[in-house]
Amino acid sequence: MLVLDKIDVMIKWAVLGALFAGLTLLAACAERAARPGAQDQMPAASTPSSPRRMPKGPAPTSASMMGKSPREIESLLGAPTLLREETGAQIWQYANAHCVLLLYLYEDGADLYRVAHLEARIKDVPNDNVDVCLAATYNT
Repeated sequence: MLVLDKIDVMIKWAVLGALFAGLTLLAACAERAARPGAQDQMPAASTPSSPRRMPKGPAPTSASMMGKSPREIESLLGAPTLLREETGAQIWQYANAHCVLLLYLYEDGADLYRVAHLEARIKDVPNDNVDVCLAATYNT
């Protein structure tokens, strides 16, 4: 009988833990939705089924990407392959057969995200050139 009581208590704690985790996630979503302009900060089409963006004109350079908003980035490069959020920052990753491009966005004074830094990891190239990777991402 004592063993069954311990199992019952363990199940109740597991259910309570799962409920707490779900409520925490729900609260985080509600906080994000309550922020002014939150819808403008996230990519409009970050789902895998989003239509493929067609390149128009020459590829952007790393200098021209500085200060861009999420909507501007997505209009140039499409939806990121990975988007990571932290407090006051977003990291957008674009991975293709040639390289991995990372865009670091930070909140500005108006609580909007803007590109502040770019990095690239190019396969089989000793020097990681952001502009080469940006062009490969733009044309992919």
